Amino acid sequence: MIGAEMALVQEVAEDGRLNFIDLPINHPKYEGKYDNHVPIDLPQFYCTMSEAGFPYAKKALDFAFKQPGANVVGPLGKRAGLDIKVLYTNVLRLNFFPDARAWVNVGRGFGDDLQVRWRAIDTSKTNAEFYLVEKPFFNQPCLFLTAVFDNRNNTEFSYVRPDGGYYAHLTSRGDENLDTTVTPSPIFYLEKSNCQTADWKKGRPIGLPVYGVHHPNRDVYGGGGACPLKGGDWGRYPDTAGASGWPTNYEEVTPLCD
Repeated sequence: MIGAEMALVQEVAEDGRLNFIDLPINHPKYEGKYDNHVPIDLPQFYCTMSEAGFPYAKKALDFAFKQPGANVVGPLGKRAGLDIKVLYTNVLRLNFFPDARAWVNVGRGFGDDLQVRWRAIDTSKTNAEFYLVEKPFFNQPCLFLTAVFDNRNNTEFSYVRPDGGYYAHLTSRGDENLDTTVTPSPIFYLEKSNCQTADWKKGRPIGLPVYGVHHPNRDVYGGGGACPLKGGDWGRYPDTAGASGWPTNYEEVTPLCD
């Protein structure tokens, strides 16, 4: 989404549909609450976990969201904007069991011709935080699992779009070391495996040739669908007037991955 000043945008578009306005967090609407927030520069890797209102888990989650450990966001989560309450109404940080791992597909190839290779991420070199979040989606609360990563020795996950109101806000307050170049597939450092060679100590993620791993590519039917790896996961098939976008749409961050 492209941010815009409210005064320059009509409430109703020429086709009769309501316009959507994406406001940066420094907008006067938020009364300065986020003016000193750390730059939001990290993407999320997420998975939708519930239907609207999550009726089969609501009592358990209502209890969990009231605990002292709820809505405590770590440094990576803040850089992904998970503490912005107008976007994330409740957040639970998740900790792994000792033998649990996060995995990434670092296979070879492209499109329909590829080799799938899932490898465990080395979180001693690629920092990671994991969350269960409650987020409005089509004005209804839904649950998402989301992960935020950042390498200790490079800034490949970091990106701030070098344009618009938010970027102007950051530069005006003196933030200078902003990464304004997108790395489409940032490096993940990988745990050692029995068959590992030097080439497999790190890898770049590749997407499978399907939408959301298990959905068909609806775009071939003339509408709807989404990019298999980046760029959006919701289109009103076959009416694409709303285009595609993430249920966690936010101007300041790079695309998420499903």
